[in-house]
Amino acid sequence: MLRRCGLAIAAALAVAGCQASGQPGRLRDEQAAQIASKARAQRHAVLGLSPERAAARLMLVGFSGTGADAPIARRLRRRDFGGVVVASGNYVDDAQLAALVDAVVSAARRARHAPPVVFADRLPVAMRTLHAAHVGATFGPVADLAITGGPHQRDAFSDNPQATAAVVARAIALRSAARVASAVGHFPGEGAASGDPDLQPATVGLTLDDLRRADLVPFRRVARRVSAVQMSNAMYAAFDGVTPATELPQAVALLRGLGFHGVVVSGDLTVTAVVGGDSVATAAVAALRAGCDLLYIPGDASAQEGAYRAIVRAIRSGSVPPGQVKAALRRVALLQRAHG
Repeated sequence: MLRRCGLAIAAALAVAGCQASGQPGRLRDEQAAQIASKARAQRHAVLGLSPERAAARLMLVGFSGTGADAPIARRLRRRDFGGVVVASGNYVDDAQLAALVDAVVSAARRARHAPPVVFADRLPVAMRTLHAAHVGATFGPVADLAITGGPHQRDAFSDNPQATAAVVARAIALRSAARVASAVGHFPGEGAASGDPDLQPATVGLTLDDLRRADLVPFRRVARRVSAVQMSNAMYAAFDGVTPATELPQAVALLRGLGFHGVVVSGDLTVTAVVGGDSVATAAVAALRAGCDLLYIPGDASAQEGAYRAIVRAIRSGSVPPGQVKAALRRVALLQRAHG
C-alpha cells in the first residue's frame, strides 16, 4: 500500500515538474508578445499619446442636441476631442447653455480626458455669460475687410485696414478680459471674395502684395496677442487659385510669418470638401498637412468619424510628419490648459 502511494506521489511530482518546466517558456512568449505590442504602440505614439488619442485631440467638432443627454456627451467618453463647438442650434437660453457645457466637460473628465475647449459660434450671449458657462473661446472677431459687394460687407467692421485692425484689437481685449479666447477669421482675408466661402466656392483675385497692403493689416496687428486664427475656405490668386487656403501650407506659413504662435483652426471642412471635390476625411488630412492644428468639422457625426479614422492613419503611417503633429498637439494643449 505504502509502495503504491509512493509511486503515485512520484508520478504526480513528475507531472508537476514537467508542467513547471514548460511554464517559463510560455511566460517568456507572453512577455515577448507584450513587449512587442508596447514597442509598436510607442513607435506610433506622439507626445505619449496613441495615434487614436492624438487624432481626436486635433479635432474641433460640432454636434446636435441641446440637453445634457446630447450624443456628444457619450462620444466624449470614447473620443478625446480637442474642442467642441456650441452653435445657435445648440442654444436655448443661458441656463441651458451652462448645463450643456457642464455635461460636455464632465463627460470628458469622467473618461480621464483633457477637457475640450468649448467654442461658441455666433451665440447671442455676453462674454461674461460665456465665461460663467465655461465656454472658453469664440469664433471671431471678424478681421476681414467690409468691401462693398463682398461677403463680409455687413458683419465686418470697416473697409479701412487700419480702422479694422483697431476694432479687432479692442474686441480681442474685451474677450481676454472676460477670459474667453478669440479665433480671429478668416486668414488671409476674404473681404474681397467673389462670394461667401462658407456657402459656395469663392475666389479672391488679389496678389500677395495686395493682401499685404490691405487684408493682412488686421491680422498683423493682433498676431502676437490672439490665441487662435481661423483659415479661409476661399481660393486665392496669390497662391494657386484653386486650393482653399485652409489646405495651403503657403497660406499657413504666411500667417506664422506675422509672428503668430497660437492655434491655427481650419475652415469648415465640410465646405472645404465641397470646394475641393473631396471627402471630409481627405480635406481633414490635407488641412493637417498644411499646418492647421484644430480641424473643424461641424455637426455630421459620420463625417467626423470618417475624418478621425483618416487622421489616425495619417499619423500612424507618418504621412503627416511626426514633428508637425507634435507641434500641433502642443499648441492645442496650451489652449486647453488656458481655456478648457
